[in-house]
Amino acid sequence: MNLINDMPYTIPAQSLSRIYGSLIENGNKEKATQLIQEYLNNPGIYEASERDFNRLGYQFLRLQKCENALHVFNAATLIFPKSWNVFDSYAEALHQCDKKEAAVKMYQKSIELNPRNENGKQMLLKIEKETGK
Repeated sequence: MNLINDMPYTIPAQSLSRIYGSLIENGNKEKATQLIQEYLNNPGIYEASERDFNRLGYQFLRLQKCENALHVFNAATLIFPKSWNVFDSYAEALHQCDKKEAAVKMYQKSIELNPRNENGKQMLLKIEKETGK
């Protein structure tokens, strides 16, 4: 409305997850990593939401693009390092991609951030049964 009424306005920041997802999908993992570093150094340049990164990661997982999903969830842990849910989602992706040892570490981190994370606790027991450890 401000633009229409010839008043000052701010241009909305671009969605970090949208740009990041496009780079990952197109195989530009190095540029995607640079983008995350750029954001971490200056968070005001893009709009980033935990929900959008989770959706993107699960979308890649549903498409059976494990490597892409893992990149997304890893990036999300850098952007949202205090989010137990991000670590839980990353752990789930690692588990589905048959990286059980790494999944255990992420579930443990998730539970450390949220001791009431029952899903994480159940998954640790499940992985323990699967691996016999």
